[in-house]
Amino acid sequence: MRIMPYAVFGKQKKDPAVEQLEYEVARYREDYDRLVEQAERECEERRQAIRERAEAQMRRAQDWPEALRKQITLMAREVAEEAADPEYVAEEGAWFTDATNACRKALTLWPVAQAARQAEIDELTDRLFAIQAEIRESVATQLEADNPDNSGWCHVAGALRENDPESWLDW
Repeated sequence: MRIMPYAVFGKQKKDPAVEQLEYEVARYREDYDRLVEQAERECEERRQAIRERAEAQMRRAQDWPEALRKQITLMAREVAEEAADPEYVAEEGAWFTDATNACRKALTLWPVAQAARQAEIDELTDRLFAIQAEIRESVATQLEADNPDNSGWCHVAGALRENDPESWLDW
């Protein structure tokens, strides 16, 4: 700090240029702190969104084996949270432990029960695919009959017959 050659009531006055620099440094420091806080908030918001998506995904399943696997994880988490609670009473939490064990047992039983009915499943699956193919063919035939000279309609009819909706959408 540069001291001015004069004093007012025993105080020394700062050079105005130094005061201006100190003000700017303080302002930049505040701006920096504000930006850091904003970046931390945004980062936490992204983390929270990821946690929420993961939690939502844990609550969805395409079939029972997947639901059983996910339920094991959810219930195990509940057991761990309850065990960490000082007011936890073991008898009350036994339900989650028992249900988790039941899910594990169900997962070992599932493949055996499914294997016993696999021929029937395959037959029904084939029949379902045949019905869906008949529906696609019916719609495609009707499109071509309704507007046989329109290439757009014929294109859609052909796509239905090819039965690859994902690649049809990829253009």
